[in-house]
Amino acid sequence: MMKDSDGEVISRKSSKLKFYLLFYILPMGVGILAYLSGVLTSEIENYIGTVISIFTGLFFSLLLSIGDKIRNEKSNLNRDSANFQKYKENMRQISNIVLYIILLGIEIFILLFLNSILGKYFCGSVEIIITTLISFILTRFVISLLFVAQRFYYTSRDEINNIL
Repeated sequence: MMKDSDGEVISRKSSKLKFYLLFYILPMGVGILAYLSGVLTSEIENYIGTVISIFTGLFFSLLLSIGDKIRNEKSNLNRDSANFQKYKENMRQISNIVLYIILLGIEIFILLFLNSILGKYFCGSVEIIITTLISFILTRFVISLLFVAQRFYYTSRDEINNIL
């Protein structure tokens, strides 16, 4: 279910359309473009592997720190209950997106591994299929990074407004 930064279900058609365009249509378009342009994963797999491993490692550590942040805020005796619930909802959404990013990173690593083993079979057709899949998943990976940045923006904005 798609939710906004306040945890409310998104019901506006324009917001749903933007989400579907970003999360489904754009990745399919990039996958098709990669197929049509003849890009092969074997040409750029070192770059992909490096970037994905760095981001996945960072997000593992971020995921571990989210629980600590919520526990620290929960133990604060001067906390505002409404603000804490909003903060907790934002952290829950961030952790869900981060888990999704980690899963996408693992999928990309598996596909890179399969490409190195099976990519040359069937006259390179397997590599073309894997390249298209990786392009689709990488686009979702980048879009999810933007979703996390958006959630952090809203969380930081709300925290700064609460302090001031």
